[in-house]
Amino acid sequence: MKKLLFILISIVILSILIFGCSSKKIETEKDSNTVIIGIDDTFVPMGFKNEKGDIVGFDVDLAKELGKRLNKEIVFQPIDWTMKESELKSGNIDFIWNGYTITNERKNKVDFSVPYLKNKQVIVTLSDSSINSKSDLYGKKVGAQSESSAVTAMEKEEDLYNNFAGGS
Repeated sequence: MKKLLFILISIVILSILIFGCSSKKIETEKDSNTVIIGIDDTFVPMGFKNEKGDIVGFDVDLAKELGKRLNKEIVFQPIDWTMKESELKSGNIDFIWNGYTITNERKNKVDFSVPYLKNKQVIVTLSDSSINSKSDLYGKKVGAQSESSAVTAMEKEEDLYNNFAGGS
């Protein structure tokens, strides 16, 4: 019994030492003047990769300007938009910055800054399209980003949402 207790205590102490040391290493490796911003790099015009592979866009320019004013280096980390809150919670990123609409549900998950844009969900089609209203979308293929405010808005129109071509 004493042997088992000694082994158990040794494992606990060893675990504390290992995880304690690795945590210190992570803390010292991150530069306090660096801010990691999680961004969807496919969200034109807010944040996207240009022909050279650089991340550019409105949100990128705004974040860079904030970095200059705060004397911080901004690093853009492309993320899977469906995992944005998990990336933030795990510490992989410091901020989510990318047309992230404020909703009551999201307020329960993250802290928001003062809004810098007012968004609306709109239908965008080609100028010669026969689609002129929401009702014209019945039976049509509709695209939206997963876990986005656009999807939430469409889901509120349950009858329309369930009648998109190919299903919802």
